[in-house]
Amino acid sequence: MLHDGFCVIPDILNQDFIDELRRETDRLNVSMDHHPDTKYQGTHLGIKFEDNAIMQRLGDWPPARQALEELGFGDFDHSGSLLVLTKEPHASALYWHQDCGCDGTTRSVALLGRKRGFLSYYLEKTRVENGCLKIIPGSHLKKNPLHDQLVTAHEQGAHFIEEDHPVMFSENHDQVNVYSNPGDLVLADARVLHAAYKNQTDESRNLLLV
Repeated sequence: MLHDGFCVIPDILNQDFIDELRRETDRLNVSMDHHPDTKYQGTHLGIKFEDNAIMQRLGDWPPARQALEELGFGDFDHSGSLLVLTKEPHASALYWHQDCGCDGTTRSVALLGRKRGFLSYYLEKTRVENGCLKIIPGSHLKKNPLHDQLVTAHEQGAHFIEEDHPVMFSENHDQVNVYSNPGDLVLADARVLHAAYKNQTDESRNLLLV
């Protein structure tokens, strides 16, 4: 986690809870509006824990809390919400970006101060074909050539790029594909450069992001 900027912790969720989360995710995706500007992220539904007891259980899930404690991140604060980021069948890829302002330079790393991270729970087995995560290891700590080529992330610019953008959707020789199984916890530093493949399948790929 510290060296590469991510890690995969297997078997954090049990099968009964995975099934419950799938049903609730399906319900939310059907009942809530999907904003067209977030097509690269997926359905992008913001869920407050105070409004959803099932998702609150995920945010406070004891095995995840235990894993974070053992890794030295026991003070993780989920701020009372999560995102539903479902890639529907044949949905677009997600462009390269970071989840906070840091360009990999020593100064920006030092200025960040308190670490930020995200917990990803994929409810299906992930692979390239259905839009698995890809990460550039170490890009949270050192500069990568890609840092100087990126369009500003999300609503500041990248929401509106074309799907064939040669940099934002490129393959990078430093990247690794992050495969996971339902129930795994994918933990990552918010500064690490990451993206996701297009969902080429006829099935949704559901992600709950804390």
